[in-house]
Amino acid sequence: LIMVQSRAVVHAIVHDYTERKLAEDRSAAFSELGQKLSEVTKPVQAAEVIVEMADRLIGWDACFLDLLATDIEQKIFSDNQVLPLVHYDIIGRDKLLVPFATKYVEPGTYSYRAITEGPQLVLRKKSESSESGFRFGDEGRISASLMFVPIRTSAKAIGILSIQSYRENAYAQQDLETLCYLAEHCSGALE
Repeated sequence: LIMVQSRAVVHAIVHDYTERKLAEDRSAAFSELGQKLSEVTKPVQAAEVIVEMADRLIGWDACFLDLLATDIEQKIFSDNQVLPLVHYDIIGRDKLLVPFATKYVEPGTYSYRAITEGPQLVLRKKSESSESGFRFGDEGRISASLMFVPIRTSAKAIGILSIQSYRENAYAQQDLETLCYLAEHCSGALE
């Protein structure tokens, strides 16, 4: 009985230390993020900093950050268009920037849901088909774990941030909350 209680105490101490260490690391990362974002002058530079920090905090195999068309651009293009700022995917063994031939694209299903309904955590089996309707980079691979969060200023959505993994169940609710906080923290640099 004493040995079982000792293991429980040790486990609680280790868990508490781990949680505290993660919180300290996260705080330091967001402090660094604020400094880096204050040095950028273009939205694409801010997007690069943001996806780099998302990789550091949570990790991803593919990611993108898109901006919603401005009110003026919506009159020219469409109400449901986004401007791809940065899209990365693992191609071969490298995380590569995926170029786009067109300036504006239609947002995928999950992106649209994130903009209209709020953050989305999607966990699916690799065998399931892609409901998002939007693939980039290595189009033959389907992400199994996906997160989509809106980037907002005040109450208005100005963009969408998504990170994805090819592994099943790679993300949890806590990861979605971290990604939401990241999106909140960076909205001013993208506005």
